[in-house]
Amino acid sequence: MEMAKKKKILFWVLVPLISALIIAGIVIGSVMSCAPKSGGPNTPVEPGPDDPVDDPPIVDPPHQHKWVWTYTTTEHWQYCADDFLTQNRDSHEYRNSEDTVCKVCGYVRKLPTKQENMDIEFDEDGNAKIGGAKETIEDLVIPGTVKTPDGKEVDVVEISEEAFRHNNNLNTLTILDGVKKICKDAFSNCSNLKEIYIPKTVTDIDPQAFQTCQSLTTIIIDTQNTVYMSISNCIIKIEDRCLIIGCNGSTIPTRKSGSDYIVTSIGDGAFYGSGIKEIAIPSNITEIGSHAFHDCKSLTKFTYLAGVTQIRESTFSNCTSLTTVIFNDGITEIGANAFDGCTSLDNLTLPATLTIIKDYVFRGCSSLNNITLNEGLVTIAGSAFRDCTGLESITLPSTIRAIGLGAFSGCTHLTEIVYAGTEDEWQANVVTGNDWKPNNVEVSFTEPDEEDNHDTGDSGDTADDADNASGSGNGGTDD
Repeated sequence: MEMAKKKKILFWVLVPLISALIIAGIVIGSVMSCAPKSGGPNTPVEPGPDDPVDDPPIVDPPHQHKWVWTYTTTEHWQYCADDFLTQNRDSHEYRNSEDTVCKVCGYVRKLPTKQENMDIEFDEDGNAKIGGAKETIEDLVIPGTVKTPDGKEVDVVEISEEAFRHNNNLNTLTILDGVKKICKDAFSNCSNLKEIYIPKTVTDIDPQAFQTCQSLTTIIIDTQNTVYMSISNCIIKIEDRCLIIGCNGSTIPTRKSGSDYIVTSIGDGAFYGSGIKEIAIPSNITEIGSHAFHDCKSLTKFTYLAGVTQIRESTFSNCTSLTTVIFNDGITEIGANAFDGCTSLDNLTLPATLTIIKDYVFRGCSSLNNITLNEGLVTIAGSAFRDCTGLESITLPSTIRAIGLGAFSGCTHLTEIVYAGTEDEWQANVVTGNDWKPNNVEVSFTEPDEEDNHDTGDSGDTADDADNASGSGNGGTDD
């Protein structure tokens, strides 16, 4: 009886408990069916069959090096321009002594010109100097060593002065390792020379070695040369940062090395007689040497940027195709003969900072027609405009103080010289040399003298003043 009572109590306790658990399970299942399937509130919901699907993110493929063979005359290496890496640097390999193609990189070498085809001088120290060619040579390869008459192998120390001058047969020049010096005029006036290669051993190049090589477009110097470098077909002396030799294919570099420019000056005669047609002079150039562009007969235009304050002697003399010269402010002096013989020059703009035009600067510039010289100009030196036969009119600034002997002599068509001031200022301030202008040309004035400005109310006086003003050009012409 007691047992039956306990079972009855247990039944009424368990039934509500089981019922509660079942209800709780139903409620929790309903809530879970509405929640994200995993991860919490920021976890994306898996798209359904009709939902749009975003494109997967683009992942860049691993960098694939693009190896290109690069070489000098003695070695080769592979270069990847994307990340500036190199690999496989080694000496060229040829199948035999007469083979000209490297079996690794495909470089085509030029075998040394035969010794018997060159003039060679042996000095007291046992070294050799190349003195020229004995026969027609188009592709010249200067060897680093030659043999003496008794069969001893000796170094070639230099290419002698004027060795190949006026050799119009030369087309290319390759100098092999060992040669140390290229002397003055060694290859000057080689009119068909187009390409030169200079090795790392050459440590002395005379700036006149390649003057007047009008066809020269390519200059290459071994990158291991510690004295010279070639950038943009220019030869640059590393220590001085001076461009010493340019050519028809040159562009003046604007590159920097750290905080310094690689080139800051153009040396004496650097482009002397080259075939260059146009040149831009960047602002990193602060000095241009004398005769730098002398006799560049194809040069028609140059851009002159702020950086240089002085044009030196004969810088552009005999550039017979040069038509326009425009200077930026900053130029204070134009040196003697700077544009002497520029027969096509017909457009001249001088900067406000210019204070002196030296002797013979524009002599023979026969295409100049009308010139207005800048205010601020103080001195026109002797023969500055001599034989400018096309010159008809010139205006002198009020700041002019001195005009040298024969400044305008030979200007056969000059009919007008105008002074931008009064006759009194001319008489007081301008010092003129004897025979500074043609005898039949007088000076006129843009401003009347002070006494000419007073109005007395007398018509007769006014007429007299007008007569005086019209005849004022006679004053000061014989000083």
